[in-house]
Amino acid sequence: GKNRWALPPSAAGASPSPVAGTWGLAIPKSSQNKALAAAFAAYWGSYTFGKTLVPFGMNPARTDLLKDPLLSKQNPWFSGILAHFGQAIVRPRFPAYKRVSDRVSYHFTRALSGQVAPKEAAHRLYDDLVKMSAAIKQKRTH
Repeated sequence: GKNRWALPPSAAGASPSPVAGTWGLAIPKSSQNKALAAAFAAYWGSYTFGKTLVPFGMNPARTDLLKDPLLSKQNPWFSGILAHFGQAIVRPRFPAYKRVSDRVSYHFTRALSGQVAPKEAAHRLYDDLVKMSAAIKQKRTH
């Protein structure tokens, strides 16, 4: 009960730039039933359905749910999520994003927890990403 969601740190004089990327829903062009898919998307994105998902751990992407007094009281981190909405940038879309994100999280957490110095974490992250990039390029050529 002591965790909170806050804007990320930023350089002096700069604004935080949180990353958003999981708050999206799309219907592929190849869908065989676009009308049903659209109806599901409307239902899934509705206030009513969102309110039923919150008790199961889903963080809403609707400002009306994030501002709901009862839900906000039960989920105090909603105010932090809401703060992200005004400043978030959409994360890049590429096939290796999950792997890259995992490495960033790993090294960032090690630096925050004092296991390594921030500069060392940044160097190790760089090395990991260079190796990952080389492995991806090699896989494409085979």
